[in-house]
Amino acid sequence: MNDIVQVNCGSFRAEYRLELYDINGNLLRDSGWFGNDIVNAGLTLMTASASWSSRTYVGDGAGATNPAQTQMNSLLDTSLNSISTSFYNPVFPDYQYGQTVKRRFEAGEGTGTIREVGVGQNDASTQLVSRAEVIPNFVKQSNQILDVSWRFLLYPNLTQQANDNVDIGGVLYDTVTLPYNVDASSKPVFTQFGPNTSIGNRVYDGTSLAAITDTEPPGNVLVGGTAAFGDEGAVANGYYRDLVVTHTVDQANLAGKIRTATVRTRTEHQIQTQYNSQVDGLGIPKTNQEELVLTWRYTWTRK
Repeated sequence: MNDIVQVNCGSFRAEYRLELYDINGNLLRDSGWFGNDIVNAGLTLMTASASWSSRTYVGDGAGATNPAQTQMNSLLDTSLNSISTSFYNPVFPDYQYGQTVKRRFEAGEGTGTIREVGVGQNDASTQLVSRAEVIPNFVKQSNQILDVSWRFLLYPNLTQQANDNVDIGGVLYDTVTLPYNVDASSKPVFTQFGPNTSIGNRVYDGTSLAAITDTEPPGNVLVGGTAAFGDEGAVANGYYRDLVVTHTVDQANLAGKIRTATVRTRTEHQIQTQYNSQVDGLGIPKTNQEELVLTWRYTWTRK
């Protein structure tokens, strides 16, 4: 038994593309898109910092990426010169969110044999998020221009997730969790990953969940309490972070009991959880004499 609702928020995939130009802007070589690895340190940075992917690196160190590594094998140069950013709004059937950032190494920058490419947070690459081996290698002359694009896609988990025996105030609840608002047309928010503490904490008394493309669950609604980050750490092939929502005595007092509670992720779509008491099959009773604390454990993994 525990009081945490486990939520697999989805998985992510990332790719690189290198385009080499002469000094006049004529394309000399295009690598096409190829996969890369999010390192373990990158999984942490994605939750902790809004600038986790602000730099692009090129290096001449060979070898495959080790998930435990924290910097490039042999750094040649770093670029903050972002020349374009494009977004992918969610579309059927996967409703993935995404963005591509292209950064440029001008003539005289990043010169040499490029065997690796990466993205991270600081100039020295010691806060590495992602790295890929470049095969075959690129050779950049001092009078050439190199554009490096990094594409990141997040695929929300669209399946219902069941958590049984969730203990709330000594009563056991079976829960069902499902994302909703997954087709939101606004640009994805990629400042940080995981839970969002600022908005989306509501409670409903409706007896069913919203469909994944609905804007909110059915029933009467009240804005709930404040949210705070809890525990975080590594899981197999991914990372987790807890979101703890505290409803005070003056909040979330629905006459029809709390059947569904919602929270939000930092990548636009929202999470809804329905609570079904093992005693009477109904929701969570709450009055102005009680405080209610609900906890979600957000997990996201490499795709």
